[in-house]
Amino acid sequence: MKVELRVLGREFEITMIAMMEQKFLVGRAVDCHLRPASDSVSRHHCVFKKDDFSLRLRDLGSTNGTFVNNDRIQGEVVLNHSDIVQVGDVTLQVFCTETAQASTDTAVIGSHDTASSAGNTDVYEADTTVLKLGDAPLQEPDPPQAADTSTGDAQ
Repeated sequence: MKVELRVLGREFEITMIAMMEQKFLVGRAVDCHLRPASDSVSRHHCVFKKDDFSLRLRDLGSTNGTFVNNDRIQGEVVLNHSDIVQVGDVTLQVFCTETAQASTDTAVIGSHDTASSAGNTDVYEADTTVLKLGDAPLQEPDPPQAADTSTGDAQ
C-alpha cells in the first residue's frame, strides 16, 4: 500500500510526503518523521501505522488531541483515502493507493532501519520533515535538464 500525506492550509506548500516506513511518528521531538514547529503539537503526538491492508492512526496521549474528519480519536482508528487528520494546528489529508509507483511531485521521507538495541522498535533513525510556521515555501527541486544532443557541426 502506498500512503502519502498532504499538508493543507499552511502558508507554505509541501506537495506530498510519501510515508515509506511502517510506523510514521508525528511530533516535535527529534525522533519524529514529521516535526511541525508548533506549540499545539506534542513532542510525540501521534503515529501512523501501515501494513499491506490498512493504515491506522493512534494518538499518543497528546495534549490537544488528534482528530480524524473533525472527530477526536480514542485509541487506534483505521484511516481511509482522503480522510482529514488534524494534529494540533496542522492539517493533513491522507492519500492511499495500491500502486507502488511514486509520483513525480512527492517528497520522500527517508527509509530507515528501526533501532535494534534492547529490542526497542519504536526508536526511529530517519530523515525528517520539519514544518515551521511562517517559513517561506519549500522549494521543489528543478527538473533535470535535457542533454544537448547537437553535434556542434551545424553551420
